[in-house]
Amino acid sequence: MTTKGLPRVLCVDDDRRTLDIVTRIVSRLPVECISTERPSHALELAREQAPDLLVLDLMMPGITGWELLARIRHENPAARMRVVVVSAKDDAIERTIAKNVAQVDLFMGKPFDTDELASSVAQLLDLAGVVGPREVEAPES
Repeated sequence: MTTKGLPRVLCVDDDRRTLDIVTRIVSRLPVECISTERPSHALELAREQAPDLLVLDLMMPGITGWELLARIRHENPAARMRVVVVSAKDDAIERTIAKNVAQVDLFMGKPFDTDELASSVAQLLDLAGVVGPREVEAPES
């Protein structure tokens, strides 16, 4: 938790458009939202900010989402960070890894439902009485 008492959410996706959408969804909840397109920066932010929840893409340049998650957890094994994977790499193998190996809290394929993401984040952070945000429009191309 932050000094303001709000849970911290770190959003990581190398696709700027998707990151903007995810950040807007999460920012409408009573949380402190931090985001980055760069996995190396995500590692630094996780170290410095100790997020309560991570929203993570899997396919990123230089390091996969699974590798990034493993490094974050290795650096702070005592932390109980909730994890939501949002990925276009939505197949049985990735879902099996998510559930049985990486032990993430939720796996969502892209495209994803914005209300479902908001509700899931609120539920995972135990934000009692929080209703999901209004529908978020995709930014203009």
